[in-house]
Amino acid sequence: MVNARHAFLELGFYAPLAQKITDIITSLKPFSQTILDAGTGTGFYIGYISDKRKPYKDLFLGTDISKNAVKIAEEIGGKALHLDQLYSCIALSDVVISCT
Repeated sequence: MVNARHAFLELGFYAPLAQKITDIITSLKPFSQTILDAGTGTGFYIGYISDKRKPYKDLFLGTDISKNAVKIAEEIGGKALHLDQLYSCIALSDVVISCT
């Protein structure tokens, strides 16, 4: 199931949506950001956004409940964590992530 979803997303049908999300992020915050993708799945969106925002040198973090999806996200170059890893290794109290 996860592999099929990954293959479907790679066909580009959701690229216009990913581009719109990238445009919104850039218009609201046109400088380096820490971007959290909760429910990142295979990392399609953060992968797309990170490619388009390379000059900004953003920090991307994806989390997901599916260990298999997280493995795919990591393979394509993202920093993704299974939810139980997130809680055990990241102190979010020192980080503020804007929800705007």
